Amino acid sequence: MVNFTEDRFSQYVYNFFSEKLKSNNLDEYIEIKSKINILRDITIGYEEKKTAFKLYFGFQEQDIVFCPKDYKKFIPILKDNPFFAYHWLQSGMDSIIVPLLICELKVPESMNTHQFITYSKICEQIKEVFPYCDYYFLLTSNKKRNLMPETVLRQGKSFDRIFLNFLESEDEKEKCWKSIYDHLMYLKTELHIFD
Repeated sequence: MVNFTEDRFSQYVYNFFSEKLKSNNLDEYIEIKSKINILRDITIGYEEKKTAFKLYFGFQEQDIVFCPKDYKKFIPILKDNPFFAYHWLQSGMDSIIVPLLICELKVPESMNTHQFITYSKICEQIKEVFPYCDYYFLLTSNKKRNLMPETVLRQGKSFDRIFLNFLESEDEKEKCWKSIYDHLMYLKTELHIFD
């Protein structure tokens, strides 16, 4: 296996899942975004200068995000609302993306136990905001890192699925895609989130 940087891994995963969406005729309803900010939390704070409470939105950049293609399913940002603090807006951002599934991607060289705990906490927070969103953790390979099963169990409890050898075997990639496909089909057929 060729050594992958996180950027190369992200591009590979993006291309792989894009092709899977297309070959399963899901690209009409769902799109994949890469390196996109997703709402993680909302905090109410007090702004002394304006003597008012305001809503502060916390966002977290996510590696791979499956979301509805129909932008009407996003939540519009009401820019004239005096209770919102708008310093968090990205240029051109006019709505909050609703994720259906998120993949956090790591390569062994950039992975440590502390990060695993941190990303598990981020996963937990995002899923509190978006309860229909599944959240997966994908590692290119576990050979160098050698995460022990008990470490993964203890520190990755918030993830819906963990794939530690995504690039090591075709079987692992196909298992991951099947899990994603099943989740998307559940959202489509049972909850009618997209049609």
